[in-house]
Amino acid sequence: ELYFSLTDGASWHSPDNYYLLGDLESYVFEKLKCIGDFGDKKLIGKKMWLNMANAGKFSSDRTIDDYIRVADESMYEEKQRAHREMGM
Repeated sequence: ELYFSLTDGASWHSPDNYYLLGDLESYVFEKLKCIGDFGDKKLIGKKMWLNMANAGKFSSDRTIDDYIRVADESMYEEKQRAHREMGM
């Protein structure tokens, strides 16, 4: 079924609707290259390290930071309002 949906399409989409076959050759080439890299532990270690070092912050990290910042601001404003009400 998957093969035919890629080559012939289906009643609800054209063949290779998501362009999976368009870069299949380059994907297979890179995949085989990666498999070969695992034979060189130093090279794969370097690539893993560079990948981790160059990774950006996850959006969830930013979301949590924003939530904490907003919560801190709200608590600060609430504390200031309470002090004003108490005449401090």
